[in-house]
This record gives sequence, structure tokens and C-alpha cells, in this order.
Amino acid sequence: MTRFDRGLLALLAAYVAMLVVLPFLLSAETFDAAFSETGPFERLSLIAWIVAAAVVVVRIRPYGLSAAAFTVLYLLFAAREADLHKAFTTRSISKLNYYRDASIGVSERIVAALAALAILCVIVYAVFVVLRFLFARQGLRTRAGLWLALGGSLLVFGKVLDRSAAVLTQVFHVARPQWMIGLTDSFEEGLELATPALLAVSAWLSQRHGAYLHSRK
Repeated sequence: MTRFDRGLLALLAAYVAMLVVLPFLLSAETFDAAFSETGPFERLSLIAWIVAAAVVVVRIRPYGLSAAAFTVLYLLFAAREADLHKAFTTRSISKLNYYRDASIGVSERIVAALAALAILCVIVYAVFVVLRFLFARQGLRTRAGLWLALGGSLLVFGKVLDRSAAVLTQVFHVARPQWMIGLTDSFEEGLELATPALLAVSAWLSQRHGAYLHSRK
């Protein structure tokens, strides 16, 4: 681990600490504005995913299948932040209820299903590349692997946190205290911004320290 890695870890720790205290320091109005779907954290996350995709395009040589898949994946995450997953259809194509709704045209649902399947294929392939690199090829011993594992862990944690909050509220009708709602929103939106930044660092380092973005024969 280099001085850069240690410095970035310290910066990440300070950032997480900031996310912990913000719900208690900011007024309710300011906090809601900062962490809303149209707030600065959400908008910066969109930019960060685009930057992560650009890093892969600019940095990785030769630019093969794996690099292309991660470029597309990061742009898909950017599109998700921009709510494009529901911009061209009646509802979000990521919701199963959308495909069960008979009031929506069959042709629309078929096209949406094909798009969703294509996206799923990209995600499955990217997960395969990551797991193969980290475990089968001992990528955890590389600098690129370190930041890839950390960024991937934050991505999974953020999605689990988001779904857990929804399940508690909508399914089990659990009334969460305000401080818990604040921490959940802070971590969910805050980590969504940190994730593409760490993955961009991993992609940059991958050119020399763990070539998981290089297609191999």
C-alpha cells in the first residue's frame, strides 16, 4: 500500500465520519435539500459515474470486451442516477410489477424486458469479471483489487441499505426514528457518490496493478 492509498483511505474515513454527523448538525430543511433526489449528492453521483466510465475509456489499453462492459455498466449507473430507467416507459423497467401491469401495452413491456435483459447480462458479466479477478487471480493482493473490492462493497451496501429501509417501512410497517432515517439517507446518498470515485481509482490503477479490465484469451 502506497502513501496515496493510505491518504485515500484516511480521506474516505473522514468522509464517512462526515456522513455520520451531518444528520445531527444540519437543519431538517438543509439536510433534506442536500440528500434529496435532486440534491448535490445525487447530481455529483451522476457526474462521478460518467467520470469513472471516461477513466476506463482513456486509461485502459488494449481496450477490449471487459473494458467496454465496465464502460457501459458505469454509464448505466449514470443513467440510473438521471432516472432514465423510467423516462421512456410508463414506470421503471427495474420493477417486476411493471411487467405484470396489463394496463401497459404489451409491445412496450416486451421492448422494456429486452432492454432489462441486456442490462442484466452486462451486470452479470461484470460481476463475473470482478469475482474472477479478486479470487481466482488473486486480485485482492493488488492495489487495483483493493479499491475494486472496497468500491464494490460500498455499492452492495448502499443497495442493501436502500432496500432494507423500504422493506421495513412498506412491508413490516416499522416506524423508524428520525435519527435512523437521517443516517440511512446520509449513508445511501453519500456512499453512492463515493462508490464511482473508488471504482475510477481502481480502473486507473488497473492498467499496471491488476489488469482485470484487460480482456484475456
